[in-house]
Amino acid sequence: MSFILKLFIILHFRIGYLFLYTYELVSILLTKVKSTLMNPIRWLIQTDASFKTTNLPHNKKLLRYKLYLDYALDLLKTTNRSNVMEAIEIILYILKDNKLTKLQSDCLYHLAVGFLKLNDYHNAAIYCQCLLTIEPDNQRIKDLLMEIKSRSFEDIQNKSAIVKLSTSN
Repeated sequence: MSFILKLFIILHFRIGYLFLYTYELVSILLTKVKSTLMNPIRWLIQTDASFKTTNLPHNKKLLRYKLYLDYALDLLKTTNRSNVMEAIEIILYILKDNKLTKLQSDCLYHLAVGFLKLNDYHNAAIYCQCLLTIEPDNQRIKDLLMEIKSRSFEDIQNKSAIVKLSTSN
């Protein structure tokens, strides 16, 4: 506390000395206790890995890609064809722009799902095959590939039945 403020307190209050000494005592105690209280917090900050950041621009990019991917996944959940196409464009942008394997796997999987929703079985199968080269033991991908093949086979059967009906007339 500044000298002028101390002088003002002494002159203004008749018991200014009591206020002044009380303030000085409290400030001294807080100064000593503060360092004692801060030691565990400092120790936690030094040892906790979550407080340590590595390459902040990389983390910002990862966050941006994850936000884009979440938005694209929300678009994929709709039945609107234009939304699914927009989701595929966003996922392709993410896939081309980043080099993170986990994010690439997610992008490839959701691209396959998107093309499956658009009934583009050829591209869906291509992205599933790419994903199987990265993760050959992933059962979810194998199931998706089987679904693509079965839908493709059903689509071929339906088209051949339509062709037979149109030629018989």
